Amino acid sequence: MNELAFEERFSLLVDRLWTWKEERRMYRLLKGAKLKINGCVEDIDYQAPRGIDKSVIFRLAGCDWIRSAQNIIITGPTGVGNYVKFLLM
Repeated sequence: MNELAFEERFSLLVDRLWTWKEERRMYRLLKGAKLKINGCVEDIDYQAPRGIDKSVIFRLAGCDWIRSAQNIIITGPTGVGNYVKFLLM
């Protein structure tokens, strides 16, 4: 650590603080949402016959649709994961 310049050490400190604040924010939001099940993209079972297209899910997980100011509509009964339809607006 002593071999690093002051700016580099300060940069590491700021980066660590930013990461800590973002993690705390995410924790607070998830706790406030009171979700019954913690889910993530990696836990999706694509073997079940629900019509989920793996490539569509990975594109959605990349969040490019947010950066492009697009919307999505998820249709079907809650929890069954029928399919995702893109709405370009």
